[in-house]
Amino acid sequence: MSGENTAGVPSAPRRAFTAIIVVAYMAAYICLAWVAGDHLTSDSAWFQMAYYPIAGILWVPGAYWIIKKLYKS
Repeated sequence: MSGENTAGVPSAPRRAFTAIIVVAYMAAYICLAWVAGDHLTSDSAWFQMAYYPIAGILWVPGAYWIIKKLYKS
């Protein structure tokens, strides 16, 4: 592997740490979205149909930001 171009590729420990951070972020986000959804959507089926797809997509910018920080060193 000594002859391969590895410029810009983070080290294995840094990738592992980032993976742990992303998983922790996802767990926290899922719990927050679950609790918020339970409190906000209990009355209206229409609100549920709007809330859950939006909540299902909103985790992406946070995970993207964390992964982007991995490669920005």
